[in-house]
Amino acid sequence: MYFVEPRNFVLLRELEQAEKGIGDGRCSYGLKTPDDVMMYRWDGTIFDPHHSSSENGFYALEIYCGDDYPKKPPTVSFTQPLRMPGLRDDMCTVDFSAIDGLKTWKASYGMAHVLKCLYNHIVKHKPRSLR
Repeated sequence: MYFVEPRNFVLLRELEQAEKGIGDGRCSYGLKTPDDVMMYRWDGTIFDPHHSSSENGFYALEIYCGDDYPKKPPTVSFTQPLRMPGLRDDMCTVDFSAIDGLKTWKASYGMAHVLKCLYNHIVKHKPRSLR
C-alpha cells in the first residue's frame, strides 16, 4: 500500500514553488485568481527564446488542473493563435503526446516540468503567430 498525496497538497506545493520562481527565469506560472480555492485555473508564461516569434517576447498560456490532477495532466492552451507541431486545435491546446518529456504523463510531473518541456519544444520548432 502506498500514500497518494491529496490534489490540493500537490497544488499548494506548486503554488509555493511558483511564488519562489522556477529555474532560470525562462518560464513562470501562478494562480489566475487568488480566490480560486480549488486551484483549477492557472496562468503560465514562457519567454520567447527567439526574441521575435511572439508579439511581446513571451507566450502566454492557460492551465487547467482538473479534479484528477496530478494523476492526469493539466489542460494547457496558448492564449495566442500559433502554428506549431503539438497543438491540437484552433484553441492552441497542447497535445502532450507530441511533446518530448510529456508523451507519457507521470503524477510526479508538475506545471514547472510542463513549462520547461514546452520551452524546449518552442526552441526546437520556432512557432509562428497566426495574427
